[in-house]
Amino acid sequence: MFLQHWLRDYAMPNLSPRTCEGYEHIIKQHLIPGLGNIPLSDIKPSHLQSYYAEKLDHGRKDGKGGLSPRTVQHHHVTLHTALQSAVKWGLLSRNPADAVDRPRYERKEMHTFDDEGLRAFLQAARETPYHALFYLALFTGMSRSELLALRWDDIDLDMAQVYVTRALHRLRTGEIVYRTPKTAKSRRLIDLPPSAALV
Repeated sequence: MFLQHWLRDYAMPNLSPRTCEGYEHIIKQHLIPGLGNIPLSDIKPSHLQSYYAEKLDHGRKDGKGGLSPRTVQHHHVTLHTALQSAVKWGLLSRNPADAVDRPRYERKEMHTFDDEGLRAFLQAARETPYHALFYLALFTGMSRSELLALRWDDIDLDMAQVYVTRALHRLRTGEIVYRTPKTAKSRRLIDLPPSAALV
């Protein structure tokens, strides 16, 4: 089936392990059972719209109702990305997911620390083994996977700089994998605030 080939030939070689794992779960648990009997060349926007409606009403595997609009939107993103590859590979003339109304959901407003909250958080973290990790996260903007992959070789305390050269991913199986960033933008040198070298 196309989605299985897409996972093997595109997602696994090109995407992060966690992203690929998420796509694999959606494809195997939902998309293949829901749409797998339709040949790729016959898929129409109406099939996808019906699939989304069904998942919103009865999509939970435990039979207790539907999936959230945000979850079904993840299904849409997975389908759209895979079908866009089919267009690039000459298997489809257009992407049927382009003509579908994706489920809407209301994004929750992000709340950030003010100065007082930041000081209180760091003070509370000071008594934990994770103080330096939290400090770096707050003052560098590094992702959790980048922070957890850091080695002492990546940190230059004299120059107050940190080199981002890899990311750590913990898969559903419990396996820990390291991934080297594929783009120059992700492989970067970050200047640390002087205080970070003293933490």
